[in-house]
Amino acid sequence: MIDINIKESKGGAEGGSSPEDSGNSRSPPSNGSENDEQGRTRESLKKTTAELKKLAVSEAAAIMADKMPGGTLATERVLLATNVYGVRLPNIPVFRYDVTVTAYASRRTFELTKQSRDDYRAAERKAKCLAIFKALRNDAFFGGEENVVYYDCQKILYSFSQLGSGEMQGTLRHVLTLSQEVLQSLEMGGVEKVEFTVSDISGDSGLVLSDIAKISSDLSYSDRSLMQFIDIATSQYALFHPDHHLVFGRGVSYLQKPWEEGFTQEDCPSLPEGKYVCVGAHKSAGRVEGPKGRGSCNAAIIIDTSKTAFHREQNVMEKAFEIIPSFGRGCVTQSQIFQLRQQMKGLFAMTRINGRNGSIFQITNISAQSARETTFVYEDVNVTVEQYYMHKYGIELKYARAPLLVSRKSPSHISYFPMEISYVLENQRVQKQQQTATQLKRMREACVIPPAKRLEQNRKNLSALNIMDPEDKWIAKAGIRIIRNPLTVTGRVLLAPAVLYGGNVSTHVDQKKMAWTLGHNSYIKPVNVRRWAAYLVTGNGRDYMGRREFMEFLSKFIETGRSRGMRIASPLDVNRVNSTVEDVDETVRNAARERCNFLLFVQNDSTALHNAIKDVERKYEVVTQDVKMSTAMDVIGKKRWQTMENIVSKTNVKLGGLNHAIVATHPGAENWFTDGRL
Repeated sequence: MIDINIKESKGGAEGGSSPEDSGNSRSPPSNGSENDEQGRTRESLKKTTAELKKLAVSEAAAIMADKMPGGTLATERVLLATNVYGVRLPNIPVFRYDVTVTAYASRRTFELTKQSRDDYRAAERKAKCLAIFKALRNDAFFGGEENVVYYDCQKILYSFSQLGSGEMQGTLRHVLTLSQEVLQSLEMGGVEKVEFTVSDISGDSGLVLSDIAKISSDLSYSDRSLMQFIDIATSQYALFHPDHHLVFGRGVSYLQKPWEEGFTQEDCPSLPEGKYVCVGAHKSAGRVEGPKGRGSCNAAIIIDTSKTAFHREQNVMEKAFEIIPSFGRGCVTQSQIFQLRQQMKGLFAMTRINGRNGSIFQITNISAQSARETTFVYEDVNVTVEQYYMHKYGIELKYARAPLLVSRKSPSHISYFPMEISYVLENQRVQKQQQTATQLKRMREACVIPPAKRLEQNRKNLSALNIMDPEDKWIAKAGIRIIRNPLTVTGRVLLAPAVLYGGNVSTHVDQKKMAWTLGHNSYIKPVNVRRWAAYLVTGNGRDYMGRREFMEFLSKFIETGRSRGMRIASPLDVNRVNSTVEDVDETVRNAARERCNFLLFVQNDSTALHNAIKDVERKYEVVTQDVKMSTAMDVIGKKRWQTMENIVSKTNVKLGGLNHAIVATHPGAENWFTDGRL
């Protein structure tokens, strides 16, 4: 690792090196700044509340609207299966405790039970807390194996018997510690001491499992304690089997080995850009009226199959090649750096040199400079990053001209890492800003499934959580029973509405498919497109749309719009644009100067400039539409006219038009939308 300490001076940046942090040992991750941010948010909320009280402004009561009786309007009634499973609880008490796990190292102290927004840190802290709890579980304080204890691997612990009652009076605060020998076995050799502190919560810490409070419309009287216990109890198997389940907060967990639970490659496909689809479950506990109808109150768990994209554990340079297939051919462009920054910022990675694991760091940026260009002072000599690795490790960097990964811990502590020696760590979900159009398309293909298959996948996830197992020590043996079959309800199929187009012409809606065709109708409010331009954004690789195909696409675009009543003039400019953020910015700026109010972009699938286009759209206040080149080629090559209809429909709405209106024909529908209501 190279630590560059930036200092402002007349001569530029001065650098200083710090000792290498390598080896196979992993110390617990630091807390990060998110806890400070949460603290500031809470403090700000307190101040705001106090100021409002001075102004005699009180908090509004959180009261839900009264339940309305079920409707009767229907063309037919159907029996529907839900994803709600009833829970029967024994008439026994359970006690809740707060847990704090603190690790003491030679230079600092950190709390492992503090929450983190980063997936890697959160998973690592949970894993450490679980390992520490397992090492302490047989301590007499926990009441032995006959006492059932539930732990969420963070701050909450439940017990069927009261802890510490035989040894102390008053408020409980019991601290358990681990020996150095045990810490070594847990791969925490860099830690001097770990404290596992169990404390009473303020107020009444006990509750009776069978005491299901009635549902109240006033949320201030809503007690979530029992629901929280059910949620944690039904997550125990997943939490205590991290080799099979990866558990996040809010009831979300993912399967580490989905094929063992009956899922196939089709359910969990690989994705481009070094990503893959992971399947799991989103589970929550709640109160439902249940099969006995209105006024009843029953505990239940709600489970639904969840799929999300994860980053694959791989070499960062390999990931860069997947993100940009042409990466490494010629000079690195600003557009390529922008793409890499968008995809990699926020990820945790680890260096691996000569087969040994080294530093774990978070990628905070991608440097525009390479290992051959970036210099710092090492042993009183100014060297490049490339020279440093050759001198210290005997490594000749294969991609010395590639951008460097940047990890910034503070303004004065910035580290640079070559991509080729860095590896993306596991258990990191793809964040919103890291998504691409190609990935989202593949995700939709994996996630959009028929209801019958969704029910089947829900059952597989329920089985994977092991809560139906009669031998499960946390559920069945504790007297808790999950009803095997999901709750069923009666649904009503409503009459399809009429869809109205221009000239008050209505079109037929298929009652079964709930779909309709546009036919030869025009839009209710078609727009005039007088001043506009069209641009073909070329990619870094081989472009497969020439000017002839582009002009054919534009001709079809104009023809389709005019057939729907839009008045579309010939474009003021038709041109090619290089695939850089700077060129896109200049193009939109010039178009805005020429008073264009609409720009149509067709960009190569490899350029990934959608976010840049939307950024300059807001910057220069010009409406834009971005079409992938493969989509445009499908329109003219495969005659996919419906795709063109979709593009034109979107354009009309973007420019202030209205495509169609929904007209409800049900008896009494005239009372649904009164004057002044959208």
